[in-house]
This record gives sequence, structure tokens and C-alpha cells, in this order.
Amino acid sequence: MLTGILREIDEVFDGHTIAGTVEGTYKMVDGIMATDKSWEIWVAVDPDKIDLLRKLTSRFARILKQETIYFEMTNSEVEFIGPERESEGG
Repeated sequence: MLTGILREIDEVFDGHTIAGTVEGTYKMVDGIMATDKSWEIWVAVDPDKIDLLRKLTSRFARILKQETIYFEMTNSEVEFIGPERESEGG
């Protein structure tokens, strides 16, 4: 199931990074505290596609039968830097 979710993220947003597994606690709607292990997945998204990522995340919550999925946005600048040319090396 995770592979399918990641494939869909890659198709829409051109890639992802799995930062590892994390554990968190969340107060559910019924008041019970639930602790869960999750994958921390980073996706670099153009601002005009944030709502699309939210919509996909909501669908993933339904597929995974989750009450909610933690969704965090940061104000970052992402660059993909290639290797220097041989002539530029020191």
C-alpha cells in the first residue's frame, strides 16, 4: 500500500523523501489518546499545488483508515544541486 501511495506522490509532485519512522501521540475525536508509528514523508511542492497535496493526503487517510494524518508545511526553499564540473574542482 505504501508503494502505491509513494508512486502517486511521485507522479504528481516528481518525488519524495522518506525521513524515517516517527512515533507520535494524538487525541482522537472520542478523547482517547492514541500513539502511532508513522512514516515521515517529505514532498517539495510548489505553492500552487499545496491544495492538491492536501486532497491527496485526505484520500490517503481514507485508504489507510486514519482519523487524521499529520500534515506540516514549512516555508523553505528547495534546490537540487548537481555535481560540479571537473574544471571547477579544487
